[in-house]
Amino acid sequence: MADKLFSIRNFFFLGSYQSCIGEALKFSTKNEDEKNEKDAYLYRAYIAQGQAFIPLKEIPASTKSADLAAVRRYAEFRNNPAAKAKILAEVKEEVASKNVKSEISAVLSASILNEANDANKIYGLSILFSYGLELSKMFIFYISFNKNYSFRAEFLAGPVAKFALV
Repeated sequence: MADKLFSIRNFFFLGSYQSCIGEALKFSTKNEDEKNEKDAYLYRAYIAQGQAFIPLKEIPASTKSADLAAVRRYAEFRNNPAAKAKILAEVKEEVASKNVKSEISAVLSASILNEANDANKIYGLSILFSYGLELSKMFIFYISFNKNYSFRAEFLAGPVAKFALV
């Protein structure tokens, strides 16, 4: 079976956010999971373009979708400097209690920790690892959010990886 969301996901990860938005706006489905995933990429593309106000306007605060709630929280983190400390505390609490609800929620929680400009950059990667994301996805995350840094990965025994900024 073909991956219906491939082009949306592909444009997003390539950084072609306007193309991602265009494909997402054309996409229609009756499957609620596909719709939520499409919406998550759509709104993340808006945020990446600096338009975090769009998901804040369109995603209700009471959404039942864990993915869209995570996207809304990330949009608020990026759009509202006054709320950053509160959101960072929420994310730290959620992560400490291992209450990360979805893969997108894990990625966006790690993004918030990464962008908080404190000692949480490596902690953000540990969230992804503890959530069980494949190592290749963690590298994509790490590279996409640290484009100004070079990095190295030292692989230790077993599935543990130690990441360090160079």
